[in-house]
Amino acid sequence: MSPKPDVAVRQVVAHIRDVYGIDVRHISLADGGDAEVTVYRIDSDEGRYFLKLRQEQPGSPPLARYLADAGIRQMVAPVSTRDGHSSGRIGDLTATLFPFVEGENGFLRPLTEEQWTSFGAVLRAVHDANLPPTVSEKMRRETYSNASRSTALGYLAAEPPRSQEDNVARELISLLATKRRQIKALVEHAELLAASLRHRALPSVPTHGDLHAGNVLIDNTGSLFIVDWDDAALAAKERDLMFVGGGVGGVWNRPEEAAAFYRGYGAATVDAEALAYYRCQRVVEDIAVYCDRLLLEGGDEGAEREESLRRFASAFYPNDVVEIAERTFAGL
Repeated sequence: MSPKPDVAVRQVVAHIRDVYGIDVRHISLADGGDAEVTVYRIDSDEGRYFLKLRQEQPGSPPLARYLADAGIRQMVAPVSTRDGHSSGRIGDLTATLFPFVEGENGFLRPLTEEQWTSFGAVLRAVHDANLPPTVSEKMRRETYSNASRSTALGYLAAEPPRSQEDNVARELISLLATKRRQIKALVEHAELLAASLRHRALPSVPTHGDLHAGNVLIDNTGSLFIVDWDDAALAAKERDLMFVGGGVGGVWNRPEEAAAFYRGYGAATVDAEALAYYRCQRVVEDIAVYCDRLLLEGGDEGAEREESLRRFASAFYPNDVVEIAERTFAGL
């Protein structure tokens, strides 16, 4: 895993001025980044924004902008640069500027029944969007790659760290050993389903790909917005639908929420194999990411690493993502 992007504040201020024509009055680090992303909050006379810095190019920079321009107002799309691009570069980093939405995400503020129905209608509009080649040709496409599955299996054989002081790594490896059978089964389920889905070639639609509660914002008026389109891809619609009832983060796991969502989404045949694949695969991907973060990066003990370990362990709680993925596969 690459280290967290690092750049001087003066470079960010100069970039926003030169590339967007916006003079920064105040800039501060904001919550919302991860091991590979840095987020800044920007205050200016023109308004408030947030800037994301990452080392990799987002999956589909034009998609959110296209959807917003097509009339789906719930998209938080990148601000266009002076020359019409959706992002710029600061050194070797991709820099993307977004309007700031004042509100709370779905982890902090549970969706009401009306908001669930609105969410369903918005996602249906995304999935039904007829993209022009200028957008679709730049998007990633689902390949059902086994990269994260191989990585997760590799970590099942990890040895405890030599350092007696790295308690986080020791606890993680102990947890992997305890959950080895479950993890191995989820990898095998995902691999089996991936082979079937490659053969079946389900219809592809525009998907967000990381549509957990943290990427759905509710503003102060109760309006709903979808953020963080970095993992967008052309894929089966179940790539997004798996999150409704999927239990990511210990939420969105109640039948009445799914019922309200589908009242807005409308009539749809949900492919059981695809739904099971994406729920199993999501767990496997998280295992790979968290193990990379906690075992490869190392570093001193700290609240951030301890919180990452807590989040990883919580996936195995009752009615959380692991149990729901297992239940979805068992129902095939």
